[in-house]
Amino acid sequence: MADNVGTVSSKRVLWATAKATLRGSMMRDAALANKERQLRQRTLEEDIRRLTRQYTAQPSLALRRSLEQACMNHNELYTSQAEYALQRLCVRHYEQGEKAGRLLAAQLRQREAASCIPAITSPSEMVITRPQDIANEFAAFYRHLYTSETATTTEQTEAFLAAANLPYLSEASRALLEGDISREEIAQVIKTLPYHKSPGEDGFPAEFYRWAGEEATTAVHEALTEVCKEGSLGAISNKATIVVLHKPGKDPL
Repeated sequence: MADNVGTVSSKRVLWATAKATLRGSMMRDAALANKERQLRQRTLEEDIRRLTRQYTAQPSLALRRSLEQACMNHNELYTSQAEYALQRLCVRHYEQGEKAGRLLAAQLRQREAASCIPAITSPSEMVITRPQDIANEFAAFYRHLYTSETATTTEQTEAFLAAANLPYLSEASRALLEGDISREEIAQVIKTLPYHKSPGEDGFPAEFYRWAGEEATTAVHEALTEVCKEGSLGAISNKATIVVLHKPGKDPL
């Protein structure tokens, strides 16, 4: 990121580009690690078959130990794959065994079914089932929700606020709130970000900002300073994902 400082005028563009480049590097490294894992798995399986044939034809202590070591390495590889899959699925309970495996699969199916919205009822009392129509109804609902139902002028707003008996900030508090955002404030916020939360549009969770340390703090500080000066967050920062949760006991339609 430091190599590209000065190549673009916007700090936000520089930070967004850095994150996009990092995402690409992560995808490349993940693909390479997956290929290496698959190659190691095939190699271990071939070794197990070869050692099994050799041990069956001519048993020996050395062959048995080699076979046991190959089987142990193979089991460790599959265990690490299972742990990663469980972390991705956010599963909280897991026990070994076929019965537990069926229970786990049933729990996952229930969770997937609970997060699916097969139908909704529109304001006109029509049942909508097409996914695109459901998405359009949600978009219209939230567009109406965040649209003011009253049209007021600037003069009316100022008159209302002037007549309201509101507390006033002290000069010190006003200067603190209206002052520039400091790097120390950014660093403190990053330290207090909760773990294991869903990331934003950029795909980077709190753990990434903690790991990136000073470089992330500096980049976020420069980007937010630019936002405060220009008065605009930009298209990327204005995006959000709304997740609809079904309340137990309520009619889903």
